[in-house]
This record gives sequence, structure tokens and C-alpha cells, in this order.
Amino acid sequence: MKKSIALFLAACLNLPLLLGIETEKNELTLIENGKSAAVIVLPDRFQHPSVEKILMESARTLSEILEEGTGAKLPVIRESSLAPGQRAILLGDTRFARSQGIDTAKMKDWEAAIKVTGNRVILAGPDRPVSANAGNRYYLHVLSSVRAMTEFLQRYAGVRFLIPGKNGIHVPRLSRLAVPSGCDLRLLPRFKYVRRRPLDMLYEIANGYLYSTDTYLYGGHSYYTAVPAEKYWKSHPEYFRLSGTVRTPHGNHLCISNPEVQELMLKEMAAKCDEGYEFVELAQTDGYTPCECENCRAFGGTDDPGEKLWILHRQLAERFLKLRPEKKVLIISYGNTFRPPKTFHSFPANTAIELCRSTEADLKAWEKCTVPQGFNVYLYNWGGFQGFIPKCTIRRLEDQFKTFSRYDVRALYLCGIGELYGLEGPQYYIFKSLMADPDRSGREILHEYCEAAFGEAKLPMEKFYIEIDDILAMRPAGYTKMDPRGLLPGLFTPSALQLLEQNLSAAEKSARDPKVKARLKLVRTEFDFLCLTVRSVVFYNAYRFNPSWENFNQLEKEVTRRNEFLDRLFGKEEKARCKGLPEWTKVKLFGPGVTREDARKNGSLSAAMGAPFDWDFPLLRKHGILPFKSIPRAVVLRVEKVPEGFDFDKGEWARAEWMEMKGIQLAEPSVPTRFKLLYDRDSLCIAFEGADRHGRVYRSLGQDGPCWGQDAFEIMLDVLGTRSEHYHFLCNFIADSRYDARNGAGQDILDPNANKSDPAWNGKWSCQVSREKDRIRALVKIDFSSFPVPPPCEGTVWTGNFGREEYHDGEKFPELLLWAPNPEARNFHDRDKFGELVFE
Repeated sequence: MKKSIALFLAACLNLPLLLGIETEKNELTLIENGKSAAVIVLPDRFQHPSVEKILMESARTLSEILEEGTGAKLPVIRESSLAPGQRAILLGDTRFARSQGIDTAKMKDWEAAIKVTGNRVILAGPDRPVSANAGNRYYLHVLSSVRAMTEFLQRYAGVRFLIPGKNGIHVPRLSRLAVPSGCDLRLLPRFKYVRRRPLDMLYEIANGYLYSTDTYLYGGHSYYTAVPAEKYWKSHPEYFRLSGTVRTPHGNHLCISNPEVQELMLKEMAAKCDEGYEFVELAQTDGYTPCECENCRAFGGTDDPGEKLWILHRQLAERFLKLRPEKKVLIISYGNTFRPPKTFHSFPANTAIELCRSTEADLKAWEKCTVPQGFNVYLYNWGGFQGFIPKCTIRRLEDQFKTFSRYDVRALYLCGIGELYGLEGPQYYIFKSLMADPDRSGREILHEYCEAAFGEAKLPMEKFYIEIDDILAMRPAGYTKMDPRGLLPGLFTPSALQLLEQNLSAAEKSARDPKVKARLKLVRTEFDFLCLTVRSVVFYNAYRFNPSWENFNQLEKEVTRRNEFLDRLFGKEEKARCKGLPEWTKVKLFGPGVTREDARKNGSLSAAMGAPFDWDFPLLRKHGILPFKSIPRAVVLRVEKVPEGFDFDKGEWARAEWMEMKGIQLAEPSVPTRFKLLYDRDSLCIAFEGADRHGRVYRSLGQDGPCWGQDAFEIMLDVLGTRSEHYHFLCNFIADSRYDARNGAGQDILDPNANKSDPAWNGKWSCQVSREKDRIRALVKIDFSSFPVPPPCEGTVWTGNFGREEYHDGEKFPELLLWAPNPEARNFHDRDKFGELVFE
């Protein structure tokens, strides 16, 4: 056979940019009919011990893969042991490679050479640690020789690196392994870097996930490192955000107009580049909240917080160009700076932009701007913040890389990937293939994946993944803002799940190869969890329509089955990490660091679900409670003006009814507490009264301090009445110690405050506290101007809850009291449990 098996497969491989030639006429045969005289050769000496260790392990892996595919075992030797004229595969910066004109010192990072000279194959490129503290961590190295090795295996041996770990490597059976005699390739990666969380060296390098060797990345936010609150807050509170009249370190938000803050930012940029990096990231804090001081208000001559950041970051880039002319700045476009600047359209020559929104429309908006160093993209294709379900359609990935090609995108940072190698494996494979060639067909790549991954079971598995892709294509616009309890049943209908099950079962029945069986086991595990989640949600929705004991019992059965499944994977502890599958030691089910609690909730941010997965079913049954069967209701009486003082049994207060709090899970409280409600034209007023059993001395924690760490009254108000977001007010039993926040307002998955508490929000409200003998009283007035809705009138209905937390000596966690109890979980902020506030 004149033509190499590699050339037969070349059309469907992940081809990077090439410099050089491949000649088809003559071939060098390395292995034939299970026999070979070839050896794998490593250099005698290495400049870096860590590189030596990594390349030795890689050479052994190369030998194992070739033996699996051909039956021939190639010994690994040092170059000094290589006999004259002996056939060899030389890995790394060998003397022979240098004698053939391969000078790795002159090659770019991650540039790889594959060259055939006589009866020898050279696989080489720059290999070095990227920092002094890299140790043996492969992901802190440039390993171009390993990249050359994986390209050699993919091109000429038909190997595919499908999933991390040995069971994820597809090695076809070959009677002959040959390479073109005239092969002389220089392989340049399409992107400068493609950064992801490290798991498995060969998988990542083979699939183009290459470390950012010339760019120092903070993971999206440099302010925390440049001006850390833990270092500067006590000595320089003026460095941090002014909120109203008080400086606060909360969130590490900075006073950007402060010249000393700007100098610290510049100093941090210079320090990182002085370590050897060419680029350094410049990025505001997550959920950036602007300082309200006079100088910050005036900064930049604009009221737009995002525009102020653009102006500041451009100024810092200009100063950095003078300070380090040969270095460059990567400015993030995120949060307040999602959109391009409006007051200028040209960046300094040293500037690149890191885009966190990268659709065609987003990139088109940047056409009017001059960005000399081009764009990097921070990608949100995957991640547990979108739930543990398949996410990307093939069409989305195809469109994405065509867009990247058109708009000079030079590097990628992946915020999530690898949570579901079973259900999303083809998506990851299509992604890596389109990285190299954006013009390929995603469906053809899917076919290639299924053929390699599932062999004899390829046909039903290809149908399985096409069905998933069709399901995902039906998601409505804005689906990331939807409650997953509404989204999941609409996508994964009974008929859809049945079809998926039929195809997966057919594949399992036809599988014979042990690796194929292992891959199907991974798919089965993730699919079963998806089915259990969808079924629980379907029965939960049925219960919501008809909260009966019959539906309650059926829901409990479904949730129990799901919990038992999680117990097998994680154990019963909420913070336990997944045990994984024995066949997949390098695969972290649901992603690295995911706990049982994360999986139980179906992820984080907008994907997380409380009910029904946090319900204590036995407790509810014990107390005869059917959640949602009845909703607590409080009447809020209208008065001309709410009286001052703490006598809540006289005057207008006498008309209002006391409402009692219970333990959050229905226990009798040790500190009986109650409250009343009134409102006037301007404000809602809450009168609290409760037992004071401890007579503690409290510490004033100011505005938005850690007030939840000591005894407090709490108020949760959903002024829209939609149970989609709410406002949180907390006051301690001492003056000048209070906290407020907006909770759940950010529904965009790119918003760091999505479904979270945002203490940067400040309402207009007051709290007065009185302590007499064994009683604590508080009067809270919340101005209606704090909310984005008109003041309530007769017939208006809000939802909300009122609580108290009381610490007891020797107890780590406080006793929690709540008006509308939450027996399903210890949580004040479950909006599904809020009672109704009816204004009269």
C-alpha cells in the first residue's frame, strides 16, 4: 500500500496552520505487521528538569499508544544510545534535530516541527516552563514537542483524543504505520492561546487548549490583586468605594479617581510584565460598583460608570506605553464595559481588548474602534452556571468560529468546559476542530467523533447526539433568564427522552470494545441524571398545579430517586466531591470542584433550583404541610402618618395586627418575636418586638458590614410580586449597624450578580432600636422611592418575609425565625415561600 493510513484520514483531522510540505510519493515505514526496529529517542540533556520529566512520560505514552495500535512496542532511549542509521522517532530538542536545521530557540511558543530525514522522524519545538514556580505542572509550560507528538499521532496513526484519560483515546488498529519521506511541517496554532481549566495534558495539547505563555491573566479581574482590600483597607480606606457617606471594602470596588490607586494599578501591570509576560490583563472587579465620591462623580466628564472605566483604562494604557514601550495591555470588556467606549474610538498601540460578549452583533459594534492588538474572547459556551445539561448547538459553534475569523480574534479564554464529557463530548470535539478550520461542517465532525468514540455503536449514538442538538435548537431567545423548572420540561419532553433512551440502549447492546463500553457508561451516568432531574421538575410542576397529598407523595418518590443517585456518586455530605467513575479517573463528573450540593441544585447562578430539591419531605409530612396549599397573608393598613416611638399598642399601631414568627422549620422559638405593618404616603413601616434573653453588648458594623454575624431583624420584600427578585434589609440591635441589598436582579448569566445578592444597592430607609429589660423593639421605615415601582395603594399585593436571627452561646449557627416558614431549607431568601402583603 503506497499511501499512508494518515493521508487517508487527513481530510477529517484537526489541521493547524502549516508551513512546509508533505510529499506523497515516498514513505518511511516505521511499523509493519506488528514489527519494528524503530526506537523513541529523547535528548541526553535538558535545560529544565521539569521538561525532562514531562517529555519522558510523553515518550512512554507514545510507545504505549503505538503498541496498542500496531502491536509493536518501541523502546524509549536517550540519544547517546541511538545506533548509526537506526530508525527512530526523536522527541524534543535533540542534537539530530538541530543538525537538520530545527532551532527551537528561534521558534515561536507552541510552534511544532514534524520532519522526516532519512529513516528518522523529528518531533520538536520550544519546551520550557513559563515561570520560575512552574514546578512539574504541565499547564505552566510550553510543550511544543508534545504538541508535535500529538499531531503526529493524529495525522499518521489516526489517533483521536476524545476525552481526558486512556479510555478517551481512540487508537485504530494499523497493520502499517508510515509517514511521507519528504515531510517537513511547521505547525502554528490558530489562536495565541486557548485557556481552560487543566485536567489532562495530552487531551488538552492535542485539542489545541494551549497555555497563555505571553499573557498574564487574572481570570478576568485585576483590581483585586493590584489594590487588595486585605492589604490596604485599614491603612488606606480612601482607596475604596464611597457608598453614600461611608467608605466600604465590600467587593473590593475602588475609588478610581484616586491617583494612588491608579499608581498601584500601573505598578501591578509593570510587575507582571517584568516577570517576562508580554501582555497583562487590566480588568475591573466582578460586579463593579462605582465609587460615589465627588472626584469619581466628576471623573471623565461623564455620568456613565462604564465610560469612566474605559477612560481610566485607556489612560493607564497610554502611561504604560511610555513606562514599558515593548509591553502590552489586555483591557477587559465586561459588565459596565460590555459596549465599546463612546467618548473615543482609538486605543493606544499597545492595547488589545478581551471581549466577554462575542456575537456577530457584539463584534460589529467594535468596527468603529481601532484596537491595534486585536481581540481576545472570554467564552461562556459551557459551565455549571448554565446547569448540568447539554448547552451548545452545532450551529452556534459554527457561527462562532466564522465570526472569530472575520473579526481578528486572536485568543480564547473558556469560562467553563468539560462538565459533561458524556452528553457534551461531541460539542467539545466540534469546538476544537473548528478552532483549526472554521469552514468545516459541524455535522461531519459529529460523524467523525461518533465513528471514533463508539465504533460498532456509532449509528445509534450519532442519532442520540443529533436529537440532543435538535432539542437545544428549540430553546427560546433569552432562555438563560428562564427558570429551569419551566425550561427543562419544555425541551426534554417524554417523547424526546424516550427517543434518546432508545438510541442509547441500542448503542449499549451493540458495544463490544472495552473503551466504547467505558464511554457509553459515562454517557449513561450523565443521561440518567438529566432524566432524574427532568422527571422531578415535571412532577414538581404538576404538584404546583394541584398541591395534593397524592402529588406530594409522587414528587417525593422522584426526588428521592434523584437523591439516591447523587448519594452513589457523592455520598450524603452536601460539601462532598464526586467520587467519579473508576473508568474515568481524569474526568470530574459535572466539573472540577463540584459538590453534591452543586449537583443537587443543578448548578449555580440562574441554573440553580431550590424547590423541590431542598424540601424536607418527612418534616413537611410530620407537620401536615402541603407547600403552596396556602400562602400566609398580612394586611398592611394605610394611615396618614406613622407615629414615632416604640409604643406599638397605642394610636394607629393599635389598629394593626401582630403577626408571630416561628422557627424557620416550624420549631417553637426560644425568643418569641412578632411584628406589625403600616404604611403612609411615603413609606412602609415595620414594628418589631421580641424577647431579649441574652442582654448582649453588640458591635456597630456600619452600612453593609457583616451584620448577619450577630443578632438581627430581617426584611425581604418582593415589590413586583413576581417572586423573581427581592430587596433585603437587615438591622442589628444597635444604632448604625445595618445591611441592604437587591437580590436576584441580574438574570443575565454573564452578570456576576445573577440570582445573587447585590449589596451595592442602597435603599432609603431608617431603623431605630430600643432595648428595655428583656424586650427588644425596632421601628423600620422604608421609603417607597427606594423601589422601581409606584407607591402601593389599596389592592396592591407584594410578597415578602420577615425574620430574626438569634445567636446562642456555644452554637456555630444562629436560631432562625421566619413569618412564612421555610421547612424545606434554612433559607430566608426562597421567594417561593414568601407570604403576601396586601395593602388596604
